[in-house]
Amino acid sequence: MAPAVWRPADGTTSGLHEVLPICRQAPSGHAGPTDCRSMNCKRWPHSLTRRNSRFRAVEFPSALFVRVNSTQRTFALYGRKDEFVAKKEPTFKTSIDLPAGTRAEIIDLCNQQLADTADLQSQIKQAHWNIKGPEFIALHELYDQLAEEVEGYVDLIAERVTQLGGYAMGTARMAAASSRLPEYPVDAIQGLDTVKALVERYAAYAASTRAAIDESDKSGDMTTADLFTEVSRGIDKGLWFLEAHLQ
Repeated sequence: MAPAVWRPADGTTSGLHEVLPICRQAPSGHAGPTDCRSMNCKRWPHSLTRRNSRFRAVEFPSALFVRVNSTQRTFALYGRKDEFVAKKEPTFKTSIDLPAGTRAEIIDLCNQQLADTADLQSQIKQAHWNIKGPEFIALHELYDQLAEEVEGYVDLIAERVTQLGGYAMGTARMAAASSRLPEYPVDAIQGLDTVKALVERYAAYAASTRAAIDESDKSGDMTTADLFTEVSRGIDKGLWFLEAHLQ
């Protein structure tokens, strides 16, 4: 689960304090970053133990330590030295007339879609750079066009997060940690192999975008639903362009 969507089950931040993850598969269940690092722990997953039953059961596959600051309403995850360090995004005052709870839900939804969108854009560029074969020039140029379109969606979604008083989780490492898309296969190099790989990822992203439309609609945020509808139209068109090579 992405760090951006972790929150107390009742939506409050009062009474939060330090929480340590436990490696469930360790013989004695060691806790904290020092023990895991000294043991070079490679056991997965590390699961959060909870001192307060109001917390949701959450798994951070690479998290070794969580520190929650109840004053600043932030938390930080500390992984192994080769992994990212993330902080719970801050929120900002806004006059947009959506309830705070609704805005929080939509911010989390948008940040998840932001991660998927940024990942999709990077995977299209990966195909663009590495394609080989007789279809090279046509697909090379098509992928550049598609990547540019998806990059525009990245900007739309990130700006919607900040409009709602949220913090856009938009770095490459944030996206990598949160994206639900499968990794681009390094052996997809020949023209039609790259098309098949991108079709799979476009289809998955198209489905999650339609789900985001429904979720935004149910939350009463028609503006965000309309934004995702715009994204959905463009993604379906891009998927059509790709699938036409395989039909």
